[in-house]
Amino acid sequence: MKSRHACVGDVRHIGLFSSLELVKNKETREPLVSYGQDPEDIMPKIIGMLKAKKFMTYSHENMIFVCPPLIITEKQLEEELPKLDVVLAAVDRKFV
Repeated sequence: MKSRHACVGDVRHIGLFSSLELVKNKETREPLVSYGQDPEDIMPKIIGMLKAKKFMTYSHENMIFVCPPLIITEKQLEEELPKLDVVLAAVDRKFV
């Protein structure tokens, strides 16, 4: 997803715990929202889009956290991750 989406500056993970850093510009790595400031509620809008698709997650600053239960199956991951892909494409269009 990092290579497919202009809004994804970096992806970090350890096992199933992962986070996606959202940026305005990959080259400068400018965060999608400034630290401690999100006057346009961009991150709540993004999380709302994910929750509308039943993709349960949360954010902190310009990071989206993907932390599924450890009992999740590979099939379930294959069903859920395309939801994140669709929302990231919308972020690319609306906010980057």
